[in-house]
Amino acid sequence: MEQKELLVEGQSKQIFQSSDADKIIVHYKDTATAYNEIKIANIANKGIINNRISAIIYRKLEQAGIKTHFIKMLGERDQLCRKVDIIPVEVIVRNVIAGSMSKRLGIPEGTKPANVIYDLCYKNKQLDNPLINDHQAAALGLVSYSDLEYMYSQTKRINEVLSELFAGIRITLVDFKIEFGRTPEGEIILADEISPDSCRFWDMDTGKRLDKDRFRRDMGKVIEGYNEILTRLAGEYAADGAEIHEECGVFGVYNIKDAAQFVYYGLHSLQHRGQEACGIVTADGDRLLCKKDEGLVVEVFNQDNLAKLHGDKAIGHVRYSTAGGGGYDNVQPFVFHHHTGNFAVAHNGNIVNSSLLVKYLEKQGSLFHSTSDSEIIAHLIKKGSPSEARIDAIMDALNMIEGGFAFLILTPNRLYACRDKYGLRPLSIAKLADGYAVSSETCAFDIIGAEYIRDVEPGEIVCIDDKGIRSNHFSSFKRHKMCAMEYIYFARPDSTIEGCNVHAFRKESGRILYREAPAEADIVVGVPDSSLSAAIGYSEASGIPYEMGLIKNRYIGRTFIQPSQELRENGVRLKLSSLKDIVRGKRVVLIDDSIVRGTTSRRIVHLLKDSGASEVHVRIASPLYAYPCFYGVDTSTRKELIGSSHTVEEIRDIIGADTLAYLSTDGLLEAGRRSDLCMACFDGKYPTELYDNAAQLEI
Repeated sequence: MEQKELLVEGQSKQIFQSSDADKIIVHYKDTATAYNEIKIANIANKGIINNRISAIIYRKLEQAGIKTHFIKMLGERDQLCRKVDIIPVEVIVRNVIAGSMSKRLGIPEGTKPANVIYDLCYKNKQLDNPLINDHQAAALGLVSYSDLEYMYSQTKRINEVLSELFAGIRITLVDFKIEFGRTPEGEIILADEISPDSCRFWDMDTGKRLDKDRFRRDMGKVIEGYNEILTRLAGEYAADGAEIHEECGVFGVYNIKDAAQFVYYGLHSLQHRGQEACGIVTADGDRLLCKKDEGLVVEVFNQDNLAKLHGDKAIGHVRYSTAGGGGYDNVQPFVFHHHTGNFAVAHNGNIVNSSLLVKYLEKQGSLFHSTSDSEIIAHLIKKGSPSEARIDAIMDALNMIEGGFAFLILTPNRLYACRDKYGLRPLSIAKLADGYAVSSETCAFDIIGAEYIRDVEPGEIVCIDDKGIRSNHFSSFKRHKMCAMEYIYFARPDSTIEGCNVHAFRKESGRILYREAPAEADIVVGVPDSSLSAAIGYSEASGIPYEMGLIKNRYIGRTFIQPSQELRENGVRLKLSSLKDIVRGKRVVLIDDSIVRGTTSRRIVHLLKDSGASEVHVRIASPLYAYPCFYGVDTSTRKELIGSSHTVEEIRDIIGADTLAYLSTDGLLEAGRRSDLCMACFDGKYPTELYDNAAQLEI
């Protein structure tokens, strides 16, 4: 996105107007300042590191339901953000007494107050940014009492989330300051970076300073502390706890009474494919009715709003944000109004040539309302000539797109289901009474009583209307390169993908894994949930008893009650626990589906050994994960994948296992009785050109 006018020139960052009037570009600089800019220095790469740290933190806050101005990273030093009116007061949070407060009150640095201290700062350089109270802020007309109350409640929630976040990587969040801004709609959101420039971070075990205090007090190389924070954050949280995520799932129905109700249940079955946002669009005559928001399916929809979505045709979407980031603007389905007819779009996957297409479309006069690459298909369709049939416009649009995708396109009269020519993303069709259903996974058909018919073929557009099902092919180039991770990790075990049941695939992969990498042990334990089928297969093939040695807490949502700071610092793990009586004194074969960054595997191995396991032999039911995915799976750049720069023996040592082995690529193909899969994340052989994404392959 193009930078326009320079709006703010700060010491540590610049703010530019973007090509969109309601968005800005924040550019992070290497300048460090202290003591009201009396002390200034240039610290190489500080801006790059701050950009990445703040992006991870923004994302975690958004996942916790806290709205921010952040949209996405644009490069090493730039972020795209929403344009807001900054409220001229800053909230300072003090979890530990330090810095100026320690000197001012004569309290030893490091003292924990009985309660968290919240101060208010008037952002006015001429007055030296004084501390003020609520009444002064209101009297000066800076902010209303009601707005202050909301800002304090949000600040308290932000502090809870961040304290939990950093405690997980053994860092104490000592204090920090944040600003809020007001959107054009009047909503107050976080509008300030949270980074080592604006926070104090101390190593929880050693007390070492990791923030800008290293510059203020000449405590050694500043960049070392910043790097330490980034390394721990990226390893632990870059992709939500070192897990990998499918970007989203789609579901649609045609000629079904109360269509929205059926789509609701379909989306509920696909919730594992995306938990950040969801939406439904129905066709009622010539009208397209839409309800969407951030949150889980059960949080966004209820009987009242579903009842308002009239019509017998509908599409729905669940999202986990990757390309374009989160925020309401990126919640699907997207609805478009056009003189050739209105339509809605829901998309699963990723478009690898999106940046080129956006530039092309913007030059043609298109205005983008989101930062999601899913919006591209709509603008390409709208570029068709008025006399052109809708199916021809869709075919032309799909031929311009590269990547892995499954699109659902709803018009007042038709439902189109489109799948990429490589067959990377799944999409299936079912019969339901006198109508039809389309879904990313077949498991969603069962809940509504639909009967599976077939998969949408690679390069195919299925048109469903009052004439039934018709097929068109937008590409004669076709491959069956289904994403291997659909079988290994993403899909529900009760789904069938291209004729192969997911549970059966995983169970067979476990049997083959034992043949390739046997281990002497007393019990086999699977990591819940996606590894349990492989663990059963390994147990059956080896004769080693399968045991439930790990339990997953299924009731932790985005808004669960935060544990106390004391419990956080003791490293309580809420997601997973071990059955000590089962694993104590046992040699354990631990079956997992993959190792992405190694942090989760290390934690689980330590959990089992702390519970008394005498040995832990890790067996991975997939090949070594060494390359990022660009087709709709949320993984990092290559340098953040442990398999890209470490040998199997080095990884074994890092996670603390007694032995470690992976399933071979041949074994993976054998498990599904397939001759081909997309295994780019294992072997680096991408089925498409990568365009701008190629830079992420660097280590």
